[in-house]
Amino acid sequence: MFDAYTRKQVREDAIEESRMNEEAEARAAAKLKKFYIAAVVSGVLLILTIVTIVPFLAGHSLHSRWEDIGRYLVMLAMGLLPVFMFSAALSFGLWRYSRGLRAIHRKYAPPLNKHRTGTHSKQD
Repeated sequence: MFDAYTRKQVREDAIEESRMNEEAEARAAAKLKKFYIAAVVSGVLLILTIVTIVPFLAGHSLHSRWEDIGRYLVMLAMGLLPVFMFSAALSFGLWRYSRGLRAIHRKYAPPLNKHRTGTHSKQD
């Protein structure tokens, strides 16, 4: 069937494929972490901006300063909303991508891979 060279080559190819899979998972996890942090920070900033608008609304103590400060806070909130939506959408997409990537690597793992031998912890 297989001679010694072919088995050695198959093993080397499997090790190389396993290394490439781990690198792809690590890159996806690093990008996910960056966009997750960006989504959390922009979301907190958006919420804080919206909360600071309330004292400038009609009937509140700082309504007389609406023209000076209040409308600029509304513009800031309007600018932060797309930033938050973009970073949240990207982090959700990257989360789905990395989850699918791990599932594919588990399903189609080469021989002697961590996904086939079960020597890793589940991170889904």
